[in-house]
Amino acid sequence: MPKMHGFDVATHIRSGKCGDELKEIPIAIMSADVLSRDEAAKVGANAFIMKPIEVSKITDFLAKTEPRTKREWKPEDSLPRRSTGVPKESQSIVTPVEDGAEKVRVLVAEDNRAIRNLLDKLLKRLGYAADFAEDGVLCLEKLNAANGYGAIFSDLRMPNMDGLTLVSKIRAGDAGEHYRRTPIAFVTAEHISDEDYERVEADALITKPIALDELEAFLTTISSEDYTRSSNGVVLPS
Repeated sequence: MPKMHGFDVATHIRSGKCGDELKEIPIAIMSADVLSRDEAAKVGANAFIMKPIEVSKITDFLAKTEPRTKREWKPEDSLPRRSTGVPKESQSIVTPVEDGAEKVRVLVAEDNRAIRNLLDKLLKRLGYAADFAEDGVLCLEKLNAANGYGAIFSDLRMPNMDGLTLVSKIRAGDAGEHYRRTPIAFVTAEHISDEDYERVEADALITKPIALDELEAFLTTISSEDYTRSSNGVVLPS
């Protein structure tokens, strides 16, 4: 935010600079940057709510505030982390990328600027270079102009060409024969039916808000020499 960052606001409140009566008031940090979760805990926030915001997360947070007095609030009362199947102590930890390690270059089709910026940060954190297209039409253009992409991420709902149409065209060879079997993951908050998912032969479905470990699991799996797409696609942490 301009003038004062949300973390600074929380720090001021917790330090008593806004009055002792507000020092223990419940605070939720809302951000599109998953890397802000740990920082939210450091400044004493009670919850971290990932953007795009789900109404249920807001109502859950407010429901927790109603029956409690301010002295009963503790940082561990924050909303639960997304279930990843990864031990709690290892969540949000990314293995450093070794110098010289070869990583596939990825192409992302996403119309939301905030999500593009988030994916750019997360992919860089994992050691992957990425290019971005704001819709399916531009994504096809980039694919036809370059041969070097090893994976594709696509939103479902985009202007000009949606994700299902985009992936169908890629599988049909509209981006060239060399991309017909390129691993593709949908990254979306939208519902996709099993029928549509199988029809376009997607490799994975990563739901928003985006979990870092799901991105890592997908990219690690498709980078293995023996990876071939099964009827169920990539198995991501549940």
